[in-house]
Amino acid sequence: MSTLATTATGEQRLAALALTSDAARMLTDCEQIIERGLATFVEVGQALLRIRDERLYRESHKTFEAYCRERWGMNRAHAYRQIEAAKIAGVLSPIGDTPASESVARELVPLLEDEADLAETWRELRAEHGPKLTAAKVRLAVNQRLRLDQQIGTVTSSLSTEYYTPQRYLEAARKVLGTIDLDPASCAQANETVRAARYFTAREDGLAQEWDGTVYMNPPYGRDCPKFVAKLLTSYERGDVTAAIVLLSSYSSDVRWFQPLFSHLLCFVTGRIEFNSPVHEEARPTTGSVFAYVGPDWARFAEVFGQFGAVVARWPHEERAS
Repeated sequence: MSTLATTATGEQRLAALALTSDAARMLTDCEQIIERGLATFVEVGQALLRIRDERLYRESHKTFEAYCRERWGMNRAHAYRQIEAAKIAGVLSPIGDTPASESVARELVPLLEDEADLAETWRELRAEHGPKLTAAKVRLAVNQRLRLDQQIGTVTSSLSTEYYTPQRYLEAARKVLGTIDLDPASCAQANETVRAARYFTAREDGLAQEWDGTVYMNPPYGRDCPKFVAKLLTSYERGDVTAAIVLLSSYSSDVRWFQPLFSHLLCFVTGRIEFNSPVHEEARPTTGSVFAYVGPDWARFAEVFGQFGAVVARWPHEERAS
């Protein structure tokens, strides 16, 4: 290759790495935040996240890690702790109460994949300890939560999700839906109670299947729960699912993935549902439950499920057929 061609290639590479004027301003804004004496861990973490995701370091450094090390004297572990702590604050900010320090926030990182679990754990900790809450206390609570989930899962999920749903709620669901065509998160044992025409097991992976007809769903607890809810809403909007009833933990109602359900009808159950499970003969969760109805017959759902608790809808709302 000629010297001229080599020079041209190098110039093209530099041009590809060059920041646009908007990106350069973004980088300046982010670096000013960091330079202000690490103003707050939230601002710093958000600035680092933007620099990393937008690759704003690309003109001067090959990698984000090299940028952090050479520009700020910050090793990779510390930079990513700042980013994760900022993510924690972002999840908790809608409930109006965020950790006061990065050291406290980072102890919640193991729960980051399940926003509902994270928010509930934080609320319980704040209620118990108030301003005396320390990183050590958060670490202990998170470890206990993780051990409990590992040992027994949760009574709102299972290897056979619908097995836990008491019969009277399933009978009510059938009164509203007529028949249950599909249970997308179940097993043979569970379906003896649900009696769905079709069901998908964990091995078949309901998220990878097509859903249609009427659906009853008590989705698995944890990181997959938002995915099941999102798939249900998409299938309903497409017209594949005609109506559905979903059983969820009510503490999920303040997280982002739950918000679209407020466009439908909700029944917040009074008291705690006593689930039946293979692990515990009877198990009562530490949080309440909510049934979400996704379908056209609001009046029927309100009539049948009103016996279990308050039936609510977003105001103002569009009238549905009955």
